[in-house]
Order: sequence, then C-alpha cells, then structure tokens
Amino acid sequence: MDYHDTTTPTQPSQMRPVACASCSMPSSSGSSSVFKRREKKYRLDEDGYRSILARMADRTVEADYPYGHIRSLYYDRPDSLLAQRSIRKPVFKEKLRVRSYGIPGPDDIIFVEVKRKFKGVVYKRRVPMPRDAAMRYLAGEWRVSPPPCPRGQGNARQITREITWMLDSYESLQPTMLITYDRYSLVAADDPTLRITFDSEVRWQTEDPRLESPVAGELLDAPGTYLMEVKANGAMPLWLVRTMSRLDILPTSVSKYGDSYRSTQTAGHLGNIR
Repeated sequence: MDYHDTTTPTQPSQMRPVACASCSMPSSSGSSSVFKRREKKYRLDEDGYRSILARMADRTVEADYPYGHIRSLYYDRPDSLLAQRSIRKPVFKEKLRVRSYGIPGPDDIIFVEVKRKFKGVVYKRRVPMPRDAAMRYLAGEWRVSPPPCPRGQGNARQITREITWMLDSYESLQPTMLITYDRYSLVAADDPTLRITFDSEVRWQTEDPRLESPVAGELLDAPGTYLMEVKANGAMPLWLVRTMSRLDILPTSVSKYGDSYRSTQTAGHLGNIR
C-alpha cells in the first residue's frame, strides 16, 4: 500500500494526529512509505475544473480526507542543481523535500521524502518524523534511524539510510523553497488506487522557507488555475481517457518545484535560490 495524500486533515489547525508509540506514525494513515506509479498532469481553468468534476461524478468518490492544505519544503544546493535538472526533463531526476499536511507544530509528524522519476515512472520513499527532529536531522546535527513500526514500517531504517546517502552525496543541501497549495482528492469508485487530485492556490516562496511559515509567496499560475494530477499504478482507464478527450483536456509538463524555480529567474525573486 502507498502513503497517499488522503492522510491530509481538512483544516490546518487539525494537524496533530494520534501517533503509533513505537514509530511516531499517524495511526490514521493506514499506508506504507514506498510506492511507484505513473502520473499525468493537466492545467485547468475554472470551467474545465467544473466540467471534469461533473463528467466524473458517477465514476469517482471523494478520498477519505478529500480536502487538505499541503506544504512542501524543497532542499537544494546553493547552485540550484536539483531545480535545474528538473526543468531540463532528463530521463532520471530526483528531489529531496519535507512535506506536511497543514501547518505543523514542533512535535507534529511530517514526512521526509525522496522523490525520483525514471522513464516516466515516479518512485517515492518517505519516512515520518517529528518536525523539529526532522529539521535537525536534515541540518546534519544528528542522524536518525526510526525503529520499525509493527504496522508495516519495517523499511523506515532503509529509507532513512537512502535519505542520509542523498544528503551526503549532494554537498550543502539546504531548504531553498516552500511550496504550498490546497488539494481536493478523488479516487475511482471501482479502483481506489487510481487517484485524481486538484491543486489550487499553488504558491512558492524563497524568503524564510519553513514549513511553519505563514501562507505567502507568489502564485505559480494565474488565479483560478487548477493543477490536475492522475496517479495510477497502471494504465489510465478507458472511461477517463474518453472523458479527457471529449473535454479536449490535454496533458502538460508540470513540475511545481522546477516551474517555481523558473519563476524565480524571470521575476527576480532569488531569495535563497542562487
């Protein structure tokens, strides 16, 4: 099973979940920390968003936690190597980020993630940690290896070793950009592994990039734009392909971090990005 974004609380103020005593894993997640899938992305305006929702109404249901506020803190080198690789669209690319659902307090659980893409397939591995502990770990003050969790978290140590390897391989990784957005999540009624998400109010900021920073920064797209993502373990179902075709919705190349980095170059908001 996968760690999906259905763990998002409906309000940022509801951040603190009940945790597993042995591994600080939110007991409500019911997911593992490793997955691979294919992702297709689309940009929609308000009319396109409402049209696709109406067409999919009899084929989809809301995810367990359909509404959430997501915050991703991206780490990069001072020369922005990872961002530059992202916008070049190579066969292989990887990112290191920390993700929270809502604005986290010092002891709230967040997720340290390595996200890789190879030949169109996305691989994500992530491990839960309290926010302040994760920040100290990523800053190099100490290294942690979370104990195995009896509910499927026995791979936490291996994932932490992979994250540590990435920190050691890329010198001087530091938090460079915070990206925030609101997400609405659906799943296919007959296949809950098929997830369809809609992200709005996508903002990026390089000044004071912290998970607990207030919502601020620049909009990535024009107001009223939705980033739709279809996330599937296999091929997209025929009914969804036909729906997209009838609405003339075409896939586009989107990388929130890469596109936001490009915006820093054109807008002159360099902040921590060099």
